[in-house]
Amino acid sequence: MNVRKWYFFNYFAWIAKTLAIRILINLQDKLGLYSYSKWIRENEVDEEVAQESVETEKFFFQPLIIHIIVWDGGSIHLLEDTLRSLINQIYNRWGTWVLDVSSNVPNESLKSSFKDRRINYFHWRSTLNTIDPIISVIQQVSGDYVQVLTAGDRLSDNSNYEIARTLNNSVSSFDIIYTDEDYIPGNGENRLHPFFKPDWSPELFLSTNYLLNAVFRSGLLAETLEREFPSDFEDLVLSSIKHSHNIYHIAKVLYHYRKEKGGREILGKYANKSAFVNKSKHLGYIGIKGGSVNISRFGAIRVSWPIEEKSVCIVIPTKDHVDLLHKCVNSILGVTSYRNYEIILVDNSSEDLDTLQYYAKLRTLPQIRIINYTEQFNFSRALNLGAQASNAKIYVFLNNDTEVIEPDWLRELVMWADQSEIGIVGAKLLFPDGRIQHAGIVIGLEGHAHHIFSGMQEGYTGVFGSVEWYRNYSAVTGACMAIRSNVYEKVGGFDEHFRLAFGDVDMCLRVTNAGYRVVYTPFARIIHHEGATRGNYIPIEDIKLGYERFKSIVKRGDPYYNPNLSYAIRVPTLKRRFEETPIKRLERIVDKY
Repeated sequence: MNVRKWYFFNYFAWIAKTLAIRILINLQDKLGLYSYSKWIRENEVDEEVAQESVETEKFFFQPLIIHIIVWDGGSIHLLEDTLRSLINQIYNRWGTWVLDVSSNVPNESLKSSFKDRRINYFHWRSTLNTIDPIISVIQQVSGDYVQVLTAGDRLSDNSNYEIARTLNNSVSSFDIIYTDEDYIPGNGENRLHPFFKPDWSPELFLSTNYLLNAVFRSGLLAETLEREFPSDFEDLVLSSIKHSHNIYHIAKVLYHYRKEKGGREILGKYANKSAFVNKSKHLGYIGIKGGSVNISRFGAIRVSWPIEEKSVCIVIPTKDHVDLLHKCVNSILGVTSYRNYEIILVDNSSEDLDTLQYYAKLRTLPQIRIINYTEQFNFSRALNLGAQASNAKIYVFLNNDTEVIEPDWLRELVMWADQSEIGIVGAKLLFPDGRIQHAGIVIGLEGHAHHIFSGMQEGYTGVFGSVEWYRNYSAVTGACMAIRSNVYEKVGGFDEHFRLAFGDVDMCLRVTNAGYRVVYTPFARIIHHEGATRGNYIPIEDIKLGYERFKSIVKRGDPYYNPNLSYAIRVPTLKRRFEETPIKRLERIVDKY
């Protein structure tokens, strides 16, 4: 076999293997052939814990970690389980306060039952206290870091070790450290429903308070209590965040949430009345005035605040396909409630008579302009031409194969895009049958980058949380993307070296590098007839340039995804041992050319 034939044989063998891996993962998930318990056995190795026990003695910084266990008088076995998980910690410099909120009478038998000198008892009398019980304890205990648990919850044996190791490996002290977690049913057996979190994502925090069981620097909590008047512990967490940007994520399942009755999975613990009330306060903490919080049709939190109707330019590159363009433009004109906008169509030499006749009608409308673009089509160039022809404060780049379905879609995008810390906003795009087409982009997913949650139904919730949550991502699609004009100008617009693909991802990464965040909102819902105009062809030059621009992120992992999840398929699922690494897969794709 000559070299050329051998090369193609190897390449097509790799293609077949990649497809087989994807099929196998989907089949395992569909038939329940790969369980979370199996993932635990493969990824949480006892030998590593033994080695960690030796390493604790070498730490230069030995932080004292205080655990506050809230006990409401339920089963004593729940409290004992939590205490046992602390006593089993391989890092021993910790202290515990059992916060008894069960009644107004101290439980002397409980108090005297603690044999370990590190375990203390704190009784809270509701008749004598107006301060939240957890805050009361925080104000009286001393330690370097504080973590709040509920009786029945457990920590992995290496939880405190990982916290201490993280602090020793960092050049600066972290204010907040959080981990991945899972759920233990009331019988205390098995671990179910893991929640694998991204690195710190401020907008995700609006949807779910995933820091409730984090470890907090005591000094941060003390400073916050001096400045604010939080009503309860969650309020204290919310107000502490605005004083800290030094938040770290340990991508290991170290916290095990337990609920004796009711509540099937871990995500349910974040849906309670006090959390709902505190979200309104949090909007004020981060500088948003007049904000409100509501519950969406899928049970997710939706926030809103008053906005100024700044000028918006909707840029739509197009060529013929008048049926799609007609549906797109008419839906904008007929559905959109936001009024201060114009539409610029960047036409790439349309020839179809029906298209030209439609243009003649559109030219009679004051809010629509048509720009002729006669060069060889370059998607990035087309978007830049449209933006450069407008003096609007906010640009919305929109594909001509999209269809607006809700009146407030544009208001939702503008509301987020006008925030000073936000650089780009992306929408939830749906296939015509209602399944998710786009809910954010993960770098390294199935190659260069791809849409996460693609193909799932709205309301889907799994190991990476809900598709209905606000999120920060490394990128969102240019099929519907909003950006302030000053941010667009600061980064120099779209890079026209990308002719058809990856220009939107590159734009998002440059905006992020400029110090802004990229936000996905599930409440700007649009139908997208993906690939209906230009197909799925990707130029070789785009593939190679995308590799050069994205390879460093692919190699270290997308910070807004989780390294415990698979990069082989678009639906978040547990990573398998037999998967190819994302960087290796990307290299193989580029090697083809």
